[in-house]
Amino acid sequence: MKNLLLLIYATTIFCTAGCKKEKLTKATQNGANTFSCKINGKVFLPCKDGQLFGSGDPLFGGYSSNFSIVNVYAVCNEKEPYKTLTIELSNFHGKGEYLLSNTENACTYSERYPNNIYKSTLSREGKVTITKDDRINFILSGSFEFKGQNTNEPTNVINVTSGRFDVKF
Repeated sequence: MKNLLLLIYATTIFCTAGCKKEKLTKATQNGANTFSCKINGKVFLPCKDGQLFGSGDPLFGGYSSNFSIVNVYAVCNEKEPYKTLTIELSNFHGKGEYLLSNTENACTYSERYPNNIYKSTLSREGKVTITKDDRINFILSGSFEFKGQNTNEPTNVINVTSGRFDVKF
């Protein structure tokens, strides 16, 4: 009986330490360089070893030179399939809601190996909400959700929910 209790105790400790689930980042607005979402219920986070444009930084955001376009990119290249999620808002006007039914705004999730690309511009469902647009301190924060259709197989759809970002560029 003692051996059984010891085995249960050891298994519980092992799973508590080794079976830690990834969690969504907190919703902040201070330039914390955070990003997370759920893709079909599974948490997606940029990987620390992700490479974006050779910078070594797995998260990037920026405005165009006249502030009319905003982009946020998150990459995870640690394990296959390599993953990227991008947000692009055209005709950017600051805080507010940007509907993805407008094809000038887009969210794209892609996986390399196999090459799967899911675009909101195909489903036209979802939104991005900008909660902070600080152009003096270069902080952009917000939330997003969308359905993405696979570019090669339109019946293959992903649901991206609980998306949030707080980027300093």
